[in-house]
Amino acid sequence: MNRPSNLKTLVFVLIAGLALPAGALAQKGGELLKSEPRTKPASKHQEKKPETSKGDDEKPFDEVVKDMEVLKGLFTFYRKAEDNRILMEIVPEQLDKMFLFAATVDRSVGERGLYAAQMGGSFPFSFHKVGKNIQWIIENPAFTAEKGTPAARATARSFPKGILGSAKTKSKPHLERKSWLIEMSDLLITDLPGFANALKEIYKPTDYNFDKSNSNIASVKTFPENALLELWLHYTTANPKTQSATLPDERSIPILLKYDLSSLRETAYKPRLADDRVGYFLNVQEDFTSDHPTSPYVRYVHRWQLEKTDAASKLSPPKQPIVFWLENTIPVEYREWMKEGVLLWNKAFEKVGLKDAIVVKQMPDDADWDPADTRYNTIRWFAGVDASFAIGPSRANPFTGQIYDADIGFSEGIIRSVRRSGEEFVAPVFPPICRAGGATAAAAVPAITPTAWRNKPPSASACSKPAAGCRRRWSRS
Repeated sequence: MNRPSNLKTLVFVLIAGLALPAGALAQKGGELLKSEPRTKPASKHQEKKPETSKGDDEKPFDEVVKDMEVLKGLFTFYRKAEDNRILMEIVPEQLDKMFLFAATVDRSVGERGLYAAQMGGSFPFSFHKVGKNIQWIIENPAFTAEKGTPAARATARSFPKGILGSAKTKSKPHLERKSWLIEMSDLLITDLPGFANALKEIYKPTDYNFDKSNSNIASVKTFPENALLELWLHYTTANPKTQSATLPDERSIPILLKYDLSSLRETAYKPRLADDRVGYFLNVQEDFTSDHPTSPYVRYVHRWQLEKTDAASKLSPPKQPIVFWLENTIPVEYREWMKEGVLLWNKAFEKVGLKDAIVVKQMPDDADWDPADTRYNTIRWFAGVDASFAIGPSRANPFTGQIYDADIGFSEGIIRSVRRSGEEFVAPVFPPICRAGGATAAAAVPAITPTAWRNKPPSASACSKPAAGCRRRWSRS
């Protein structure tokens, strides 16, 4: 093959190679021309937003509480036990209104000052709405002035209140009542008592912290004048460094508290100013109504509201006596003696013209009420490995001093201590009670009862030495 022929062949091959893709492209282009034109991508404004579920605050009230148990009283609660969920309804009239809070430590550690059946803190509070939040406000009763005066306005802005917590509303307002729902765990499952810091101090250098995930509201009871909530608060540490005599595992400390929310009851009670010459439990306020007094301090004594049924009578029973209940935890053998000890106070009230001012009743074993309920005054029994004391606190209206609740704590250790002192120190020198007739007659001497003691206290014989028919009668059980 000559050179020109080879060149022609090469040119032909190159042209053919270029023609094939050109034809394919032409065919593809034809298909594109025949197909429907592409639509432009939608702009951001035209994109359809995915549907989202409504937030709790956007749901209708009735939808949120559907299938929940309704508990009506001072506050209305909605409970769903299987979800461990408790909602509280707050009506507009309850906003910015004064109520009373009272805490009781029902179960505790049993050592180092942390005992069961103890009264805790109490204070006035209110609910305040800000947007879609309900704030829990602690009021400040320590500073006051006469209502409606310029001094009252100045005092109100001069001293702060406090925010204990807040909770978001869980529904739209009720169509008729215009009320809101809040989750009680959002409001109450916090370290309000401050046990975390207390435990750090008591068991130092162990570092305890509040464990919200294992804390819960166990129950709620509501009544016309108050509501009672039962809470388990849990405290934990990963590295216990101090040994406890009562905790099965130092890493875990559960404490049961009961919170009482009650109305600030209006009564005919008249506050009484304290007298510096006599000791009282007091409410202390600074009254800024006028700058004329040397001191702004006003002190009201804590006292019960006792009024004669017959004001003209020298000795009259009260319209409403003070009623104390003996808790059903008190050993049966001591109940009558405790009752007798409480009733001895009636002699003091008789001096001011009141007969049977105090009444003592026994709490049944199957009682449907709770000693932590502020409507009941109680005498409670508790134990502790290092507790040998009794304590008698009370709660009073923070503005007037009127006592509205008292829960007396009595440890079993104090009885043990007194009994031991009697047996070891008093009995050896206590004159025996003698009876004629020998040992048989002495053995038949009945045990002293509260009634017998009240009517005729036993007299001890002056025997210097036990004689036949004599025996020591220290134990009065």
